[in-house]
Order: sequence, then C-alpha cells, then structure tokens
Amino acid sequence: MDTKKKTIGELIENEVRKQQISITEFAEKICCKRNNVYDIFKRNSLDTGLLISISKVLNHNFAADIAKDYSLAETPSEETEQEEYNRKAVNQFMEFVPKILKELGKETIITFGGQDDSYEILPDFALPAYCITFTIGSTWVEKSNTVSGSVFDVQQISDGDKIIFNFIVNKSYGSQLIDIKLDYKSENEWREILKFIFKTFPNLRIRSRF
Repeated sequence: MDTKKKTIGELIENEVRKQQISITEFAEKICCKRNNVYDIFKRNSLDTGLLISISKVLNHNFAADIAKDYSLAETPSEETEQEEYNRKAVNQFMEFVPKILKELGKETIITFGGQDDSYEILPDFALPAYCITFTIGSTWVEKSNTVSGSVFDVQQISDGDKIIFNFIVNKSYGSQLIDIKLDYKSENEWREILKFIFKTFPNLRIRSRF
C-alpha cells in the first residue's frame, strides 16, 4: 500500500483527473499555459490567489484540505513573508469559520470570489446567505476602486485604529454588505466578530442586487 503523503499539487492533479478535465481545458480555465499546469501538479505550495482560482474551477475547497493537514502546504524558500502570512490566515479562516457558523446555528456555505465585468475586484470569500464578504490582506473597500460615496454609504466598525469590518449600504437598492478583512485571527477572535455581526445586524440577508 502506498503510504506516501500527497502534496497539494497531487491533490489538485487527482481532482482534475477525477473530473476528466483535459490539461488544455484546465489551463485555459485558470489562465495559464499547459506546461505550467504540470508544474502546479508537482508543487507542495501555491500562491493563495491561484489556490482560490483552482478551487473555483474545480468546485473543490483545497484551502479546507490544507486547514486539515498543514503538511500539504509546506512553505517553500521562495515564499515571501506576506504570502506565508496570507496562506496561514486563509487556513485558519477555513478551519474556524465553518465550525463557528455551525455553533451559531447559521448556514455554513462559503463561496469563492474573483473578478467580473461589473467590479474591478471582488472579495475572495463570501457567506452568500448573509451578504458577508472576506478579502485577503485588506477590506474590499480598501482594495476596490468601485466603492464610491455617491453609490455606497460605508460605516467603519473599528477597535482603536484597527478597522474590524465595514458596513456598506447600497443607496440605490438599500441592500447591505458586511466587508471583513481576512487576516490572521484566532478562533476566538473570529467567533467574537461573527457573534457581534449577527447580534448587531440580525436581519442581514441578501434582499436585492448589491
């Protein structure tokens, strides 16, 4: 029996083969060259953005796999401190947040973000049932150039100088969005933030176009 531990690249390759997606098609969907796909299959660590993109294409949460087994993403020497920090932050997010949502009796579905023609950039993750979004390394307001004061009313919820999250209201549609920075947080920190949000905004649901 083969007891060799698999790398994140091998898990991705297995999923591609399982779904019977051709290498050429997979390469096109993640916007890279065919030869680079084989390089991905050999790697034991991936940039967070690429991992999210692959997870979306294959509809498989590889970040959750890493959260269950950190050895799947051993830090390569060329990884920057910020990349390592973001990777660990995403790992913790995927490990803690679904469990906390279940504790709170909330829906646990987490979707992946990306880019579309309407916005320059979308949040990296979202709780679609509650219109709560998470953006790696900063809030969506900080990253996006589309949040204008003429369209959106943004209220910052802070702890001292640190922005915990933004409460955004679309003035045209009246819809609401909670915009959270996805950084390195302990399980209890995530729990307190989510508990506060659901207590403060009990009717937070997607009601109309944002």
